[in-house]
Amino acid sequence: MSSATPSQSWNLAGLRNMYLNSSSEDGIYLGDPIAHHKTRWVPMAGVGANGHVLATPGDEEAPSPASLLAVLRITSEDNWTMPDGNWKGPCVFTKLFADVKLTCTGAQPPSGVFRGDYPHVVENLKGIQNMIAIAGWKKKGVLVEVKRGDPSGGLKVKFQHALFQRKSDDDSDAGVAESEDDDASNGVPSITNWPTFHSSARDAIAKMKDTHVLFPLPLYKQVSFESLCCKLVQPQDYYRSLSEAIVEVRFGLIH
Repeated sequence: MSSATPSQSWNLAGLRNMYLNSSSEDGIYLGDPIAHHKTRWVPMAGVGANGHVLATPGDEEAPSPASLLAVLRITSEDNWTMPDGNWKGPCVFTKLFADVKLTCTGAQPPSGVFRGDYPHVVENLKGIQNMIAIAGWKKKGVLVEVKRGDPSGGLKVKFQHALFQRKSDDDSDAGVAESEDDDASNGVPSITNWPTFHSSARDAIAKMKDTHVLFPLPLYKQVSFESLCCKLVQPQDYYRSLSEAIVEVRFGLIH
């Protein structure tokens, strides 16, 4: 998940119109019935790269990854955005805490100008899947069936956000460590002060400071109904802020 912002209370119809008329570089709004025609799959670049990334159309040698945009309701039934991912130790899907991903699903808003766009969101994502689907193979990933009693029914959009990335040889250990120490002292989320609720996660993250970089969820909320300013949501508030919230989500896709 690239970013999520609770939808503004101001002029939502105007905001929707802006999405529909924005350039691909500013975000491809999936509520537009033909949005998937503005994307293409390209092989990942780099030595040892394996797979494809969804990109914007163009003839350039290094196409830009596509930034997809949707306005959805984050369902409380499948909201796993606790800052430690509720990791209690090695399991089938996540053996290491370093591999934890925060996950949630987005469904149709219950009302408002974006509700009618949700079927287009689903159909566009199906179209994007079909562009790279292999005959006879089951499609899986971004669209998931409702299985936990969500009243909207149908399909939901699944999002994942990786919290950690192993440091590369190009990272400056001294520079990264100094930045993280400054962040921790200023109350900014860092590996040093990242909240965990289980001892296994707490022990694991203590050993990761020198080996991994933290990428907090880029989740913002409106300061007040009267203000257009937004502030970063703290990790301990991810779950509460997202459950049943109507949010603007920007994300990319890989295969």
